[in-house]
Amino acid sequence: MLAFDFDGVIADGVDECLLVSWIAHHGLGIDTFSPMGLDSVPTPFREEFSRLRRFVRHDGHFLVAFAGNTQIIDDPSAFEERYASISEEEREEFRTQFVATRTAVRDAHESYWLSLHRTFPQVVGIVASSGGNIKIVSGKDARSIIDILRNQGVHMAETDVFGRLTSKREVLTELLSEARERSEELVFIDDNLANVCEAIELGARGIWASWGHHSEDDVVRAKRESVPIATLESLISLTNQPAQGVCEMRFLHTMVRVSDIDDSLAFYCGALGLKEVRRNENATGKFTLIFLAAPGDAEAADKHAPLVELTHNWNQEIYTGGRNFGHIALEVPDIYAQCQRLVDHDVEIRRPPRDGKMAFVRSPDGISIELLQAGAPLPPAEPWQSMPNSGTW
Repeated sequence: MLAFDFDGVIADGVDECLLVSWIAHHGLGIDTFSPMGLDSVPTPFREEFSRLRRFVRHDGHFLVAFAGNTQIIDDPSAFEERYASISEEEREEFRTQFVATRTAVRDAHESYWLSLHRTFPQVVGIVASSGGNIKIVSGKDARSIIDILRNQGVHMAETDVFGRLTSKREVLTELLSEARERSEELVFIDDNLANVCEAIELGARGIWASWGHHSEDDVVRAKRESVPIATLESLISLTNQPAQGVCEMRFLHTMVRVSDIDDSLAFYCGALGLKEVRRNENATGKFTLIFLAAPGDAEAADKHAPLVELTHNWNQEIYTGGRNFGHIALEVPDIYAQCQRLVDHDVEIRRPPRDGKMAFVRSPDGISIELLQAGAPLPPAEPWQSMPNSGTW
């Protein structure tokens, strides 16, 4: 089981945190949440806010940046002492205002709010490809996390996102117990070194995300205490996850068109030894689909066995020149993430997943590849919903 922190690991939203904190602390209107509003924050404060970000473990900690004389804070203990020196009433009032401000600006200025979160494609790819076996454990609120990921084409269940945590110990303990019940290891990745060390203490495999908010002192400490250090480049191997958009991909079938069912079954089943596992007759489309499996795969045909799909069109078409070969079909956990990966590799989407369920592309040699969303179709989303077909597939 994989568990990720969010801010600093999956996305960097320091400017969003800065502007929300500034508006909340000074009681400004939500119209201040704009590029002009961000530019109006004094540069020295912005720099100090960014420097202190590496010590922040929950949204109340942002208040420390307004405490004055923060230059002397150079380690987590000094940061916590400064936070504790602020009255409990002031801390609670700031946290309340911070949440209310974030909610208001997110609803009123969604596009700009989303733009202030720079996601890391390598990590988003792992989350998208997880097949539902990834949890997010964060100080950021769950709705914000879900909205930001949805904007990247990744759909997380609310039950997999643990947000607005002041301490991550309790949630990590629960996840560790759940992982052990499933005979799995809990791998927790965070850019806050203290959180990682706490996870290791609990018995999880903690990994420090070095691309997040940190100082050189953090690097020295991580090496001194033998904490596993991940870069964006090494993350995939450290978490045993394949690259973006391919995790949990499953080979489904190869489709070939046939002109005569009886002759084809005599060859594929009678001579070759495959077994028919299911058949679909489609009177409207005037075709028959027959799925065949190797004898050793027949019992698992409805779960994970690769199949041969014979397609018989009732119009008695005679196939020549390769027309009899149809396509290779692959099931993917997130069809939007998979298509985006293909686009990023300059592959044309011949049939976009407008329905959240099916897409087609072609190989360099013209082989048709069908992509099918695992489970229920995803909700319609851009740019796929309005993307037209291109050529044949």
